[in-house]
Amino acid sequence: TSAVDAKTDIIRTNNWCKNNGITKLGDCLLTSEARTANLSQAKVKINNKAPVVINNASPATSYEETESAKASMVEITDTSSYYKNTGSLYSSSYTYMGTGYTFNKDTGYFSITGGSYTYARENTFDFENNTYYICANSYGSSSCKKLYKIVSGNRLSSESTNSENITSIKNKYSFLKYDLDPKVVGYISDDSGIHAAEDNQGTSYYYRGVVSGNIVKFGNAYWKVIRINGDGTIRMIHYGSTIDQVTYYGGSKVFNTLAYDPTYVGIKNNKSGFNTEIQESTEKSTGYNSLASYSKVYYSKNYNYNQETGLFSLDQTEGNIINGAWADIHDQVLNERYLYTCDSSNISSTCQRIQKITGYTAPTETNLIHSKKYVYMNYVSTSYENAIKNIDESNALKELNTWYEGNIKDQQDSNGNLLSTYLADNIFCNDRELHTGDGFDAFNKTTYYKSYSRVNTKSPSLICTLDNDKFTVSKSNGNGALSNPIGLITSDEALLAGTYIGNYTNKLFYLSYGTRSFYTMSPQNYSYSNGAGIYIIASDGSLSNTYVHNSSMIRPVINLKANTKIVSGNGTPDSPFEITLG
Repeated sequence: TSAVDAKTDIIRTNNWCKNNGITKLGDCLLTSEARTANLSQAKVKINNKAPVVINNASPATSYEETESAKASMVEITDTSSYYKNTGSLYSSSYTYMGTGYTFNKDTGYFSITGGSYTYARENTFDFENNTYYICANSYGSSSCKKLYKIVSGNRLSSESTNSENITSIKNKYSFLKYDLDPKVVGYISDDSGIHAAEDNQGTSYYYRGVVSGNIVKFGNAYWKVIRINGDGTIRMIHYGSTIDQVTYYGGSKVFNTLAYDPTYVGIKNNKSGFNTEIQESTEKSTGYNSLASYSKVYYSKNYNYNQETGLFSLDQTEGNIINGAWADIHDQVLNERYLYTCDSSNISSTCQRIQKITGYTAPTETNLIHSKKYVYMNYVSTSYENAIKNIDESNALKELNTWYEGNIKDQQDSNGNLLSTYLADNIFCNDRELHTGDGFDAFNKTTYYKSYSRVNTKSPSLICTLDNDKFTVSKSNGNGALSNPIGLITSDEALLAGTYIGNYTNKLFYLSYGTRSFYTMSPQNYSYSNGAGIYIIASDGSLSNTYVHNSSMIRPVINLKANTKIVSGNGTPDSPFEITLG
């Protein structure tokens, strides 16, 4: 369907390989792409293609803006609260409104110009001389994919309420508006097909954009070919148990249950190799407004640590624990040494790192904030070398191994061949090479990895540089850290395939699954505030960053041996390749 929508000319539905006597799967993919039965000539033709320029998604979508023919009404309410003593803003829910906009035909996004927030303009509008614009469904934003063009309006009501120190103003407006929407006018699929790039074993041939003819039936599932590796093996990503609908193995999973150490960007990590002494961060501070509504938090004189789970909990023995709002119990916490907290209103909560209270700053006439000072405490990596040791399986790898053992390991094809004998032991790259940062400071520094640099400079690479990050079963061509020949896609492979980062969405390239996001194995960054970050392919087909303890899909990737042969089919949804051992 997507190939037809994008009007691509790379739809392969005939029996090209069968008619030309080509039986090896890899050879079939290359020769059918180049439309020559001579494999050497096919490779030359693909190698001579113009280099792919990763400027946007593939296929690139072209938009134009449209305006609704009829006007309609919308009601919007702004609220803003101010400190009486200083006049400074305490909280707000407001509308960003401008007098103009720009439209990006490549992304379909509107950007408001001449903009400000309604409360900052004292809620006055000059409709005689101006037309105003706001983002639909995200009133506080300045960029969006749907715009309201406001041609008239009036304030329906204005309500002011007062507490002891806060004045709150609520303004309700009625606007007459026209809708501005992006309309897809076409797709540029010129770079769809197979292209060449170097990998660790030689020249790799990868699929990009809208393609057809790369679907393989293997075991009890359907797969899509990502690329032919430099050694001739064939890399595929799991598609589903039926060709009509994507099957998401195992539902949403976390990449790692723990996040607050750089080691957790690893498909294997070194949690068990942490220093036996607990480490402390530099002092940090959190402010609580004395007038705001906030939960009562539990504090304890002692804490417990579970080595197996890596989680802290509070000691709940009698006399060891108190509960209250920080503004009310800070003196008791400090004076009676109830210093440890998971910062939770649930007495049984656990935390990946625990807070140790170190001080308190009282509010002033101009700053009504009760400040809590603390350090984080945790068992953490003490060096970069320690952080990237491949000792413990990530949750993602555990899921992959469970899937492999249930769907491939002891399963047979129709001829009695074990499915595992089809698979090659090729490199899965978990590139933890550093771009900036030290790669191990869990408390104070931010680390960015080389994957982040390549994504942001739009320069993907299929070469894995660190031997430690070349995940294989055998040590003959990698680190020997895997128990099974299975892994995940990388952000580099995803970029080459046609995804993109930013405002570009792409539901037409062959890796897009339309409704759910799924993990890559490429780390993005580590920050003490958010934890270990890793790239995902989002549900809209864009490349995005998430943190390893957030849920996404685990999509198995495997490599077929180079001598895998075709039994039948031409790789399309109606006729996927059926294969056998070469």
